[in-house]
Amino acid sequence: MNMRIAILFTGRIKYYNDIYNNIVDKIVNNNQIDFYLSTSPEITDENDLKEFIDLYKPVKVINEPINHNFDYNKYEKLSCWVRPKNICDMWYNRMRIFNAIEDKYDIILSYRLDLNPFNYINYEINNFINIPLCDDYSGGINDQIAYGNYNEMKKYMNLYSYLPEILNSCLMHPETILKHYIKKYNLNVKRTVNFIYYIINNENYGMDMVYCISKKYVFTEDLTEDDIKQAKIMKENNYI
Repeated sequence: MNMRIAILFTGRIKYYNDIYNNIVDKIVNNNQIDFYLSTSPEITDENDLKEFIDLYKPVKVINEPINHNFDYNKYEKLSCWVRPKNICDMWYNRMRIFNAIEDKYDIILSYRLDLNPFNYINYEINNFINIPLCDDYSGGINDQIAYGNYNEMKKYMNLYSYLPEILNSCLMHPETILKHYIKKYNLNVKRTVNFIYYIINNENYGMDMVYCISKKYVFTEDLTEDDIKQAKIMKENNYI
């Protein structure tokens, strides 16, 4: 079934070129796609943005500063590595790019531009927010990718509207915040296990491939001949 899908990118765009072919092959996958982006000048290189626009041809790009009207530093953090501004910026970007789209899509996909897909997303039209069953850090829920219909994703993408209220009873931590939000407001969530991806880190590319091939939910029907060949090379070199 050919679907009309809006892919909403937010935040940093550093790896836009690295993942483009995989995005087209495994995420677009012959569907009708409109790309959108919300970011801010402090984290986005102007030349990168121009090249991103030329390559992805997005319907809408928002590249504006973000100013929060509450003190995000006053809330208790789960750990010292948590960056409150980054968390708040992420959800603000998601809210403002969602509010820039129309209700004309079968699927709305929230996606980061540093997530390299390893197999295909088997989109399912349902009344859930669909989230991969992986990367639930510190007992939270994966906040890296989600998709659903317009009404369900409107709830997901507008978490920022409730953020100060959530943080009054929740530690500052991205996955923890999402889990608390889902429970507090009874969002309809379905955890899917058939999508494999990794966060790009150029220094660990080989090991990330191994992780996808040998450690996560591997569906052999989704592996291409090149994937299998790459796995054999890694095994020969004692990566696996």
